[in-house]
Amino acid sequence: MATSNADSFSDNTNGIRNLKGTRFLMSFDKLSHIAEIQNIDTVTKKITIKLLDTGELYKDLSYTPNIATTLTDINPKLQITISESSNTLIFNHINEGNPIWYTYYGNEIMLGPDCSFGIYEVENPNLEPELIGKKVSMYLTPKYDSTNNQIVWSNIGSTALGNQITLLKTNDDSQYDYVGLTPLGTEVRMYQQNDGDLKVAFSAEPINGEVYIRSANCITTPVGLQAPLKFCTEEDKGAVINIPSSLIGEDNYGTKLSVTDICINNNELKEYYCTKVDAGLWYGEATYYCGENSCQDGACVGTQVCAQDVKICSDGSSVTRNPNLNCEFNVCPIQMCIGKDATILQGSTVGGVTVVDVDEAETKCIIEYAGKTYIIDKGQTAMMDDGKIIGVTYVAAMHETGAGQDMCTIKFCAGETTPTPQKCYGCFSNENCIPYGTRMKGSYCDLSRSLVQQKMPGSFCENSYECDSNLCASQKCVSSSLWNSIINFFAKLFGTQ
Repeated sequence: MATSNADSFSDNTNGIRNLKGTRFLMSFDKLSHIAEIQNIDTVTKKITIKLLDTGELYKDLSYTPNIATTLTDINPKLQITISESSNTLIFNHINEGNPIWYTYYGNEIMLGPDCSFGIYEVENPNLEPELIGKKVSMYLTPKYDSTNNQIVWSNIGSTALGNQITLLKTNDDSQYDYVGLTPLGTEVRMYQQNDGDLKVAFSAEPINGEVYIRSANCITTPVGLQAPLKFCTEEDKGAVINIPSSLIGEDNYGTKLSVTDICINNNELKEYYCTKVDAGLWYGEATYYCGENSCQDGACVGTQVCAQDVKICSDGSSVTRNPNLNCEFNVCPIQMCIGKDATILQGSTVGGVTVVDVDEAETKCIIEYAGKTYIIDKGQTAMMDDGKIIGVTYVAAMHETGAGQDMCTIKFCAGETTPTPQKCYGCFSNENCIPYGTRMKGSYCDLSRSLVQQKMPGSFCENSYECDSNLCASQKCVSSSLWNSIINFFAKLFGTQ
C-alpha cells in the first residue's frame, strides 16, 4: 500500500531561492539521513538535493511549478511541489509499505499563521486522497515548544502534548472528532480521536480506510539548530583523516542520527566531528587537503605535503605545519601570559568575562565575553574578537564533589599579540629558513623548496651549487680534479706557478 506524507516550509521574505542551505532529516527504515537543499533555480526549474551523510548528490532535478513533481532519482522517491507565487516548497515522500516522516532541525517548530489541518475522506486509501465531501479545519497558530514539551496555541494558551486540544465538528452535526498532537523526534504528529479510539493520522496512514488528515503550508523552521542531543560518538575518536569514519548520535526523543566522512573531490576530504551536546548543530565539519588525487572513500591516502611556513611562538621558538593535522601549525609550547589573575565563580562576571561552565576533567573553562562563547584549555590563552587575550590558569569542578560552585582562574593578559606565520622563501631546515642555492653538508636548497643531494661529475646542471664540486660548466658538473688540472695548466702557462 502506498503511503505518503506532505509537509512544507518557506521563506516568505526573500523568495524560494533562500531555501538553499535548508537541512532536514529524512527518516525511513529506522534511519535518519541528513538532506540539504543545495540549489533551487526558478529560471530553469531545477532543484539540487544532497544527502550529507552518504554524499549522494541529486543535481538539477526538474520540477514543474505548482504541480506535484516526483523526483524518481531519490530513493525513497521524493515528491515536491514548489509554489512560486507563495514561495512555498512542499515535500511529499512516496514509499511502498513504510510510513515516512520528516524531522526538522529547530529548538521549536513553528506552525505558521492561519495553519489549517484538514480531515478528508478518500474513496480508495491506496490512492492519493481527494477531497470528496467532509472537511473540518482549525485556523489557529500553534507552536511546538520542545524545551518544555508542549504545544502552545495562540487563542487558548498551552496544553500538554498528547492532551485533547480542540473539538472539531464535521458536516454531520452528530459526529465530533477530537484532534491532538504528539511529538516524534522534533516532529509534531497529529492524531484524531473518535468515539474513544485513538488513531495516528499525521503519518498519512488512512483511518479505517476512509479518512485522511494532512497539514497544508503550515511548517516553517529555523535552519541550523536541532532538538536537545542525548549523545554523539566518533568512530575515529577525533580528526583522523587517513581512516574513514562515522558519527553516531541520538537526540532526547530517540531519533537516530548519523553522518559519514566524505571526499568532496579527488583532493579534499570533509571530516565530521561531534560538537558540544545541547549546543546548536549536533556535528561540526572541517575540510582537509589530502594532496593531488589522494582522497578516496572518505579518507586521505598517501602522504600530505604542507607549505614550509614557520610560526613564531610567544617564547621565541618556532613551529611548522603538521601534515597529520590538515597542515595546521603544531602547538606552541604552553606559556601563560603576564597579567592580572581573577578567580571567577560559575555564573559570575569579572572584567567582562563570565564563567559559563567547566568540564568534569577540570581541563577546560567555558567563558562568555562580549556576547560570544569561548572554550579555553587550562594553561592556554585565547584571543577575543576585540583583540583582548584571556588565559586560564586553574579550573575546578566543585559541584561534582558538592563542595561549592565551579570556578576558573582567569588571567587578563597584557601586551600580548597573536603570532603571525612567516613565509619561508627557500628551504626549511632545523626550524631555520635558508635561501635558495645554499649548500649544506652535501646538499643544496633547490627551487622546489627542498634540500637535494648535490650532483656527481657529468650530471646535467644549471647552477654551480648543484654540483658536489661546486662547478657547473656547459650545463655539466665538472669534477674537482679536472678543474684543478685546468687551473694548474693556466698557472704554468702564465708563469704564476
